[in-house]
Amino acid sequence: MKIFFLSLIIITTIFSCSPTPEAKVITDKVDVHQSGIIYDSSANLDAIIALNKDLENLDSISYKTKYADTVIFWNNDKQTHLSENVSFIKTCLKNKVQVKVEKNGRWGSRFNHKNGTTDDFVYQSIDIHFTRGSKSVDVEFFQADQFKDGKIVREYNYYDPTNFNTLLK
Repeated sequence: MKIFFLSLIIITTIFSCSPTPEAKVITDKVDVHQSGIIYDSSANLDAIIALNKDLENLDSISYKTKYADTVIFWNNDKQTHLSENVSFIKTCLKNKVQVKVEKNGRWGSRFNHKNGTTDDFVYQSIDIHFTRGSKSVDVEFFQADQFKDGKIVREYNYYDPTNFNTLLK
């Protein structure tokens, strides 16, 4: 009986891992207007990783280069601009706050519209660890960035600022 079940498992495994002709047919019929998701690497994902490093290094000069001049931010549904976001880095520097970004998840997507335009986004869920002296806090953070021509043109950030604000007191 054990040999029967073992044989059944082996046959099922071999059958499951064998390529099927239907798989090729499906990939041949991909709609060019279909959206895609990227999990591993792209120029936009790499730009977000570099942006996180700029935040950790509190490097406002390099940080600003990742954004278009006309970028619009939405921080917890409040519209802000690049100068207001850079002021956060200056606040950390002024108050001697160290920053560490830990990734929970990061992925990109491309939307190919039927009118020929595309939208590229990178999304990330991160924990930001802030330390000031012997005190430290964590802030869960969700961010969505829209890219055009290699620059971020829109950024949507969602987080609870309570922990960070208590660190500055």
